[in-house]
Amino acid sequence: MMNRMTLEQAQKEEKKRSWKENVPMFFFLVIGLGSAFGIFMGLEYLQVETFSTDNSLVTTPNISFLDFFMVILIGVFLIPTFLEFIFINSFKRTVKQYLKIFLPIAIFTIGVLFLSFYSYTDITEKTITYDPFWFGEKQVYAWGDIEWVVIDEASDRSKDFDYYLYFKDDTTLDIWGSTRMHIDELKLVDDRIREMGIPKEVNVPPNEMEIKEGYGREDKEIYQMIEQVIRD
Repeated sequence: MMNRMTLEQAQKEEKKRSWKENVPMFFFLVIGLGSAFGIFMGLEYLQVETFSTDNSLVTTPNISFLDFFMVILIGVFLIPTFLEFIFINSFKRTVKQYLKIFLPIAIFTIGVLFLSFYSYTDITEKTITYDPFWFGEKQVYAWGDIEWVVIDEASDRSKDFDYYLYFKDDTTLDIWGSTRMHIDELKLVDDRIREMGIPKEVNVPPNEMEIKEGYGREDKEIYQMIEQVIRD
């Protein structure tokens, strides 16, 4: 009987201990994910503030698989495990043991965030600056370097179409489907394209019925801007 009571008590103690450990980890996870999304929102804000001028449009790439992976890495691993080590340390790791695991991943994360920060497109009255993820690939074009524009099928589910600029050096740049550009900004670019007489064609027409259902009733101004942009 005594052994049975001891076993029951041990099980209860184990449940209490598990509960006490799981609840803080849940809060650490919430803090981690919130911080990760905050980091990426702050990164985009800093990009716009850093690279834009008074008369320029700065846009950044859409969230990619790498960005999603970084959110998971920061929000689920780096921040929660750091908080767990500081406040609980259930694995009884020493600082040296923890740093061996934490530092390589933290350095990798910082490197990716650094490269992401310098990945943007800046459109001004005279130039279009395209700086992709990797260093050494930055390109600065004049508007006259654009040979033609193509409206094509959307490569991202969040957009209804892609808007490609084809340059004389065979570079192709999608400034809509793969970026976070707003429709009023795209309309300004499209207006300039029309003013300069740059050829424009529609390869795969957007689904106008879906566009009308999505914007026509709620925001007619946005719908009208989209309607103008997708016309060749």
